[in-house]
Amino acid sequence: MAISWWIFLAAPEIFYFPSAVQEVHAGISTPVTGVNPGWSHNRQNVVFYNGSRFFLLYSKGDGNIYYKSSTDNVTWTNESTLLVSAGNNFNIYLVNDTKFDLVYGATYVRTCTISGETITPGAASLVELISHHAYAVARSGGGDRIYVVGQFNNDFLRIYRADQTGNATTGTSWTKVLEDQSVNPTAVTIVPYQGIDKVLVVYTLDAGGTNNDGVYSRWVTGTGVGGRCRALKTFLVFLIFPVLFEFQIPISG
Repeated sequence: MAISWWIFLAAPEIFYFPSAVQEVHAGISTPVTGVNPGWSHNRQNVVFYNGSRFFLLYSKGDGNIYYKSSTDNVTWTNESTLLVSAGNNFNIYLVNDTKFDLVYGATYVRTCTISGETITPGAASLVELISHHAYAVARSGGGDRIYVVGQFNNDFLRIYRADQTGNATTGTSWTKVLEDQSVNPTAVTIVPYQGIDKVLVVYTLDAGGTNNDGVYSRWVTGTGVGGRCRALKTFLVFLIFPVLFEFQIPISG
């Protein structure tokens, strides 16, 4: 019986950095106000640093996706529109300093490129014509394949993988590797393995019964999907930020 443990840092936002060894001194600033109608837990990884600038993606509840950038977290650029009529739920995965994958709407993926302070969205790739309450997206550490997770009304959990590797294009086709109506997730995320075509999908699960709620995970590759792993014990330790320790035991399912 294999036991593995993971440590997740639960913070209001996750900053991406181009390397593991990087120190950035950032002050406190207010780049944009009045985003309450379009801001919720559905947008997770929408703040990142690409080695030159901080970028913030956000929605104002009007269905559009906007962004601003800053070199010092003090002075921010004027608001720019990344996409119109994209819906209010989206998520990104920073591939490298010059591009990221964006999942949004019902349900599309674009690979967006970064040049200076400008973000240019690539062609839209239709994953499945259905809206989700929250999204997660990532590329595998080996194979350069895009994976998407969709959560629908705290009920369905859907996992998709691109049939082709590389950037999302109009020619990218998708395979739905899992649709589970029994999960009832309240949160989803996805983490790529390093060096192989594999990702780990992590989600909450209301399994019914007594003492069955918890954090679960499944691995997904370019050819298959693994069984559920249930958290053996989950607890929060609050230091500067709350840190979530998850101990897992593989189970069938």
